[in-house]
Amino acid sequence: MPLLLDMKIFFGILIILSGLTNLEAQSNLIGTFPFEAQAGANFAKIIFETRAFDGSHHRIGVRRGSTTVDGRSVFGAIDGYAPQVEIASMKLYLNGREIHVPKRIYDDCYQPNLKAPYITIRFGARSEIVVVAMHGADGAAGYEVTWHFTNTGRASRSIHNVFPE
Repeated sequence: MPLLLDMKIFFGILIILSGLTNLEAQSNLIGTFPFEAQAGANFAKIIFETRAFDGSHHRIGVRRGSTTVDGRSVFGAIDGYAPQVEIASMKLYLNGREIHVPKRIYDDCYQPNLKAPYITIRFGARSEIVVVAMHGADGAAGYEVTWHFTNTGRASRSIHNVFPE
């Protein structure tokens, strides 16, 4: 019987330690993350604001084994579990002028990796297009997203799971 109790204590401590490691990793994903690019006279700056995901303000569900938030499939969440970190906002400045970034092109992207080499910002072939590419999450929840922004305010994205189902 003492061996069984020792194993319960051991696994309890292991679970607590893994939770602390997860919190530390999560805190590295929360904050303000600016990125800049320059091509000739053109200058672009994008600023990501991230925060801890608060599931109490959302409906978390599962559809075909994948996590949904408020009825919408999401990227970066482990299947069936709520995400931990969300992109709260994205701000883009092109040659000093703010370009509106619609929330719909990033609000389903969770667990962003906002450190090199997982994110890049560059100008497209024509200098009026800014391209931001990011690899989010990791493992089976990993995804790649590429956002395209124009100086006229048009925004689009392409996104796919790294390990499609």
